[in-house]
Amino acid sequence: MTMRWRIPAVCDRSYEIRVSDFLLEPGNDGLLGAGRTSGRRFFILDAGVAEHWQAPLQNYLAARGIDAGFFVVPGGEQAKNMETVGAVLGELRRFGLDRRTEPIIVVGGGAVLDLGGFAASVYRRGVPWLRVPTTLFGYVALSAAVRCGVNAGGAANLIASSYAPKLVLLDRSFLSSLPSREIAGGLGKLLELGLLHDAELFTALESGAETHVTRKLQDDAGRVVLGRAIDLQLRQPYAGTDPSFAAAFAGFADGATVRHGEATALSARLSATISAHRGMLPPDELIRVERLGRRLGLPAIVPDISARVLHDALGRSGVLLPRCVGAGQFVRDVTMAEVALALDAMRQDHSGAGWTVDSATADAEGAGRR
Repeated sequence: MTMRWRIPAVCDRSYEIRVSDFLLEPGNDGLLGAGRTSGRRFFILDAGVAEHWQAPLQNYLAARGIDAGFFVVPGGEQAKNMETVGAVLGELRRFGLDRRTEPIIVVGGGAVLDLGGFAASVYRRGVPWLRVPTTLFGYVALSAAVRCGVNAGGAANLIASSYAPKLVLLDRSFLSSLPSREIAGGLGKLLELGLLHDAELFTALESGAETHVTRKLQDDAGRVVLGRAIDLQLRQPYAGTDPSFAAAFAGFADGATVRHGEATALSARLSATISAHRGMLPPDELIRVERLGRRLGLPAIVPDISARVLHDALGRSGVLLPRCVGAGQFVRDVTMAEVALALDAMRQDHSGAGWTVDSATADAEGAGRR
């Protein structure tokens, strides 16, 4: 006789996203809200964050009587590997982290958030963690995400887990230290979200494009735009994760010259051009997409990437093409000839201001962040 037992299991991935301006003010409890409000904390910091914000963070912790450990990680995809994960785990063990009352706090751009979340998911079968994005791309793209992982074997996020943080803390003041190119790249993600999912978001970007860049979304208009983008991704959980050409653009030259936000904007522009050539997207709306990209300071010059690489990146998943500003349609029959034709059109129309993707000076400003 065969004996069987069925074990019920529930995986709770619920968590809170909280806008908490001025996190480093001593009276703000945000960073201490998911564990004991006294005691210790371990921080995984993006190197760019450490440069600009570690001193104010240490002042905050001293004022609150918190004993803290720090592990500083270089920003960018090059840090997302198992070797770095091993180093983080070793530091956690030496720190003697209490796995129930001392959540890991990960502060940085998207790559460091991925790495830190994955380390939290595997340390002693998983420990609580807090996500604090400090780049605009991370603020928008990762606030509502549970995925985290590292790269291996030449593949992005090959070793990964779905491990939600206890809390996501959003503080726009971190964006104030970013160079203009980083702000523009993050706005590229917002452009894609508006183009494919939310006409009102797209219009809000149009109404204050240059101001969003120069003020780094620190004003009321920036607060509204960011709030709408996050609300959109909570209402439509797959918004922002649609199949696109972005991975191919981001992988160009190992990501050294095309940032993730820029790659997302290039993908949106390519998709819009293909759609217009098919007669789906009205020509005047394609002009809106191109004009907004230039006003936001996004790449005007298309990198020297082949149509085959871009087409092959789609695989069998297809791509979401805009039918109009604010609405997309999945298609699975995009041909390499269509991609090539759209690329040629984009390369012929690269007048106007904007970052060039091979800018030699750009790497001096926040290089390696996502």
